[in-house]
Amino acid sequence: MQELTDRQRTALWLRAQGLTAEAIGRRLTPPCKAAGAQDLLHKTMKAFDAADSANAVFRAMASGVIGPYQDCGTRKAYERHLRRVEVTCVACRIGNTERVTGQRVRAGAHSDVEPHPAAGSNRGWKNVRPREKLPLTITHRRILTTFDAGASTSAEVGRALGVTDGHVRRMLADIYDRLGIDTELHGPAGSREQAVKIARERGLIDGSPVPYPEISLTDLQCRILVTAQGDESLSVIGKKFGMSRSMAASHLSRIYLKLGVQRQGRHADRQRNRRKEAFDIALAHNLL
Repeated sequence: MQELTDRQRTALWLRAQGLTAEAIGRRLTPPCKAAGAQDLLHKTMKAFDAADSANAVFRAMASGVIGPYQDCGTRKAYERHLRRVEVTCVACRIGNTERVTGQRVRAGAHSDVEPHPAAGSNRGWKNVRPREKLPLTITHRRILTTFDAGASTSAEVGRALGVTDGHVRRMLADIYDRLGIDTELHGPAGSREQAVKIARERGLIDGSPVPYPEISLTDLQCRILVTAQGDESLSVIGKKFGMSRSMAASHLSRIYLKLGVQRQGRHADRQRNRRKEAFDIALAHNLL
């Protein structure tokens, strides 16, 4: 197969969207007449040895030259597929495999991901240079250490660390990005295992628990937490301490964050339970 120019590839992608030769000519940069667009399509048909433009579109999709979006093959398009819970196209899978392989080579690690057989310089519009690997933060290390200790889901890790399930999932996505792990290739469970394995190999975790910073509350936060046990409203709490309702809510939110109390909704009973849980944790740590 002959390599397509960017202009030919754009014309073929526009044809895949159902546009006529005249409409394709208007959308190209610089624009051209219908005859010029038809000539570009004929060249793509010849490159793919296709009988017509529809067959050329099919073969281009199958080989990863074009995808559902015009920028398929880039990291942005790959992440868009994931956000929309779509099946990733061949172009994006090829592009992601190339990025992961390149990242591991630059990081000095032996990659166990072989480049896609159809990968080449003819897969997309842009070549995105992957960013350099960043070290894992303490939070990243705690999450991986908790998984290594036997936790099997992000919800279990969240309960162990006192954070939400969604926060753990977001941090996991960041870990995979920093370690260059292809989640499409390994799947959820396999990606977690790969993350722990690679982090161990690079000396980022050693299996021992990561120490937590000492929990502390200010004098004002302690008094607000004690006052909140009387089922007082945020407005009443704010008046007692000379602050607005929103400021009192902000202080309570910071207290919950420090003590690792998870959000439980807006229902009055749930908020009451949340205040009680924070109070019990503060007592257990001799903060009151």
